[in-house]
Amino acid sequence: MSALKPCQIKATMMLEGILQQDIAEDLGVDASLVNKVVNSTSKNLKVRTEIARRLGMIITDIWPEERYRRPTGRIVEPARAAA
Repeated sequence: MSALKPCQIKATMMLEGILQQDIAEDLGVDASLVNKVVNSTSKNLKVRTEIARRLGMIITDIWPEERYRRPTGRIVEPARAAA
């Protein structure tokens, strides 16, 4: 499966009524960080997880090529990163 393009993520969020600003406020991060994640210039796991959750997907549905690092430093395969 290939990664969703930023325009596809934005379109899906728009169709679902999900605003980047709402995600930012709920997570306590700057809206620019959410925008960077959507545009694939940041790989923030917390933001990616929340975007995927709100879209009813798992992270690898949107960013399948990534491997994720837990705060402990342990690398986790993508399917388990959202768990």
